[in-house]
Amino acid sequence: NKVSITSHHGKKQLTLTRDSVVEVADVSHDPQHAVSQWWQQLLQQLPKTCGAVHDTADNDIVAVSGVCGHVTSEIKMVNNVERSLTCIHLVDSSGRLDIRSWNHMPDAFQHYVDRPVLIRRVKVTSFAGTKMCEILDGTGSIIETEFPGSTALAKFWAL
Repeated sequence: NKVSITSHHGKKQLTLTRDSVVEVADVSHDPQHAVSQWWQQLLQQLPKTCGAVHDTADNDIVAVSGVCGHVTSEIKMVNNVERSLTCIHLVDSSGRLDIRSWNHMPDAFQHYVDRPVLIRRVKVTSFAGTKMCEILDGTGSIIETEFPGSTALAKFWAL
């Protein structure tokens, strides 16, 4: 809902804005449908490092891992309405990356601080020339704390 269709170099794209809403239909009724298969395969992607996301195209949906350094929240004016913008600040040996959410409160992420996390299905975007990711609503994005590589991230953070 509330997306715009753009054209870049002759290729049509759906562009999400601050007011966009992504709803995931119940795909269990038709697991053979191409969209269902695509959505499920996104859960199998190898996670990117924080630095690698900076080289990823906007609007790609990726998995990213790192240590949750801290969580912040700020109030922004969107269409003359105050909205809370929550930001998870991920770090790893390749750099840092902000993961934003317009629909989650910071308390939902505080227990991840100083812990390795893997966030599956986040949307890559840019703001003011800086790459970041956005958490998808509902069950779109999934956060895991036990995954291959979490021990190495914990050791990195302990240094």
